[in-house]
Amino acid sequence: MRSFYIACSLSTFMGTLLCSFSDYCGKKLERDTEYDNAVMAYSSYIREEILEVNLASCARKCFTYRCGCLAILYNRRMQSCKLLSARLNPQSIGPGPPVEGWVYYTTPKGCEPGWVKYRTHCYLIGQTEVTWIEAKFECEARCSHLVEIETKEESHWLAETFVLKDTCPSNLYDCVAWTGGNDRRIEGKYHWNDRNLSMTFTNWYPGQPSIGYPNQAEEKDCIDLFRNGRWNDRPCSHKSQYICEKSSGQNV
Repeated sequence: MRSFYIACSLSTFMGTLLCSFSDYCGKKLERDTEYDNAVMAYSSYIREEILEVNLASCARKCFTYRCGCLAILYNRRMQSCKLLSARLNPQSIGPGPPVEGWVYYTTPKGCEPGWVKYRTHCYLIGQTEVTWIEAKFECEARCSHLVEIETKEESHWLAETFVLKDTCPSNLYDCVAWTGGNDRRIEGKYHWNDRNLSMTFTNWYPGQPSIGYPNQAEEKDCIDLFRNGRWNDRPCSHKSQYICEKSSGQNV
């Protein structure tokens, strides 16, 4: 069983200690009074509801889900715990009067140490060179996914921030990072792996992708990012660094 500790301040809000919870795997839950007593518009936010538990047990249960639990609502009087698969926001609150007695804890918003924020997302470069599949698993283990690039500006920012280095050799193909783009399912049908969305924006390097070269296309199914922000497809078994992405939980 993973250990966790509870750190409580001496301040109180409506008689409830302002506490934060964290486990040794780096997951944290912090008090956010904005959504106390919230009436949710979407029941799909509730991953699991548990009865007859204390607050510490509710937090511990959330930790066991790792990426699948981003917040909790707890009612001390009812000893009821709701594990939420998403953080609450103004759009997720339904009509009707508040339901008294519920306190809200959420995973911290913003980017963790080592991650870099760009607009509303956080990014991390994986320093170890791995295959595309291994990179996918590495990002998922960090509650994130291989990067999905939506604009030319984002593509160039990623390249300048993570790929372009003084140590890069002269060969453009030797200093790259894996993205989530691929056509592993259907040849020539490129999509982003995490949400399985077809690409609406591309930024291929001239002569790419390899779909125009039938003798190469079948083995070049995964997309990496050049230091100049352009894209290239190559065999998924190639070992490269990789870029992980996840939401910052912030609107700006």
